[in-house]
Amino acid sequence: MSIMKEKILIADDEEDILELLRFNLAKEGYQILCAKCGQDALNIVSKELPELILLDIMMPNMDGYAVCRFLKGDSKHKNVPVIFLTAMQETDNKIKGFEAGAVDYITKPFAIPEVIARVKNHLAIKSFYKGGEQAENNTKAKSEFLAIISHEIRSPIQAIIGMTHLAMKTEDTAKQQEYLSVMSTASGSLLYLINDILDYSKFEAGKIRIDKIMFDIRKIVEEMEDLVSANAHNKGLELASLIEPNVPDLFRGDSNRLKQILLNFVGNSIKFTSNGEVFVRISLVSETSTHATVKFTITDTGIGIPEKYLDNLFKPFSQAHGSTTRNYGGTGLGLMISKQLVEMMGGEVGLESKEGKGTTFWFTVVFEKQIRKENNLPKLDNNISNKAILIIDDNANHIESISNHLKYFGCRYNTANQINEALILLKQSVKENDPFHLIVFDKNMISTEDIKKISAIIQNDPILNRTSLVPLIPFGSKYDLDNDWMKEADYFACLTKPVKRAKLLDCIVSSFDFTPDRNCLKILLVETNFFNKKLVLSLLHMHTIKVINNYREAYNILQKEKFDLILIDLQSYDEVKSIELITNIKNYLLNLNTQIIAFTSYDVKDKALSSLLKYYIAKPINPKKLFELIKIISGEKIRNNFYV
Repeated sequence: MSIMKEKILIADDEEDILELLRFNLAKEGYQILCAKCGQDALNIVSKELPELILLDIMMPNMDGYAVCRFLKGDSKHKNVPVIFLTAMQETDNKIKGFEAGAVDYITKPFAIPEVIARVKNHLAIKSFYKGGEQAENNTKAKSEFLAIISHEIRSPIQAIIGMTHLAMKTEDTAKQQEYLSVMSTASGSLLYLINDILDYSKFEAGKIRIDKIMFDIRKIVEEMEDLVSANAHNKGLELASLIEPNVPDLFRGDSNRLKQILLNFVGNSIKFTSNGEVFVRISLVSETSTHATVKFTITDTGIGIPEKYLDNLFKPFSQAHGSTTRNYGGTGLGLMISKQLVEMMGGEVGLESKEGKGTTFWFTVVFEKQIRKENNLPKLDNNISNKAILIIDDNANHIESISNHLKYFGCRYNTANQINEALILLKQSVKENDPFHLIVFDKNMISTEDIKKISAIIQNDPILNRTSLVPLIPFGSKYDLDNDWMKEADYFACLTKPVKRAKLLDCIVSSFDFTPDRNCLKILLVETNFFNKKLVLSLLHMHTIKVINNYREAYNILQKEKFDLILIDLQSYDEVKSIELITNIKNYLLNLNTQIIAFTSYDVKDKALSSLLKYYIAKPINPKKLFELIKIISGEKIRNNFYV
């Protein structure tokens, strides 16, 4: 009885070659598995692990390079030898094959004895290295221990970060806030290091998995921006992104790992850039009916990398220079982890850099395409999309990003990169009786005097009386609500940079119903918490708001003044005390039509308070809910101003 030899997988879309190899290798006693495309090969390997793979390069849907990178990116398959069989004989193709992880390269047409000899040779080499598996298993055991310890360390750090965040919301002294801020930054940095070590230990232990779930690529990019925008703003950097129009929205893949890769690259660019910008561009490289190869390019204007250090960037615990760790921190693991994740997702990583001029990192990922059943973004009717929009920004990447959104909506727009050009376009729109409906401008670019000048032109010209101003402000920035430009410029909303497509759409649709000359509401705000005061004042800043700190003062004011609306915080009171307070306030109201909206920390639906309180908002305050209630109460008197 003959003993069956090792298992060999042959992947080739040419049936004649597939059958020729299968027949001759089976005669040598090998067990043969066959695949006619790259995806079939991966499916087979996931169920039956071969000892060696003969792989054609030119195959439908997924070529041999991508299949090989997938295999080498997974610890279960990385030690399986791959021999390329192909008619591509150029040196560059061979180099690319070896870089993908192949151990050998046989060109077609080939001689069967040569193929058999090479197969035997590589299987013998593999058998020789099996002796080192025990040492590797010991290393894996150590890595697994490190992964467990790293995870256990991460849990208390998360608790420290969470409790510090809550403590920062309390009304402490400036010095205490400073200490808490330092604590928050330090624990965040420590968690970043622990996460790198945890992922590295998972790679070493073979515990990294790539999941496949449906996700919206735009949402992933915007979530990444939310996490890094504050850091960019604190350094005075511009951050922008652009998803090119031909990139599909929905994919199937590992969205969490994609976000991790983006955070590593973008965070790295922000870390090593002291002035200028970081720009992320997402483009489509190629696609089939089922898959798409997407390219992510991250360009910065940072310190750049000397050419002699480029080869070390993607190696474990390596950075461009020893001083890098001292000056900027980090483990040097982020780029290595990102590279391995990209390769596990069927892609490649590369970079271009010039010392002192900045760096461009890029990576590709292969995703399965998904069909969107319905569009989550409402379509603009012709009456709205026909309105003209003016963008004023001196950053070309921001202009391109916003313009791309407006093209998607079908809107008309003009752009200006300086104030004088914008004023010319504004006057020209009046002359042609085609006024701009929205003026979106970068607040950092335009001086307060220029904003007042634009606002005066709008207010004094009847043709522009429905034009709304929308300043762009950095994410996480805190503009003083008492600034002159906020008081005098009749602006409709604020958009944060980078501008999200859905938020811009909300702004356009909402502004269509906005009339700058509507009457403001007179509001009484009874609130003791400093941060809640700032929030309400931010949301309703275009209205007349009187702020008081206690209920006794409210009783006195209500005997003398009339208000359209009373906003009252019941945070510090139980239900019995709240009933007493609301009852007393109602007794003091001179205007019986004045409505009350209460902010509560508990549900009043099933409580006695509900008979007295028609309108309430559970804390934390939801801006959208607040606007909806005020609009119901006040009708056309409310201005739909908001921060987005």
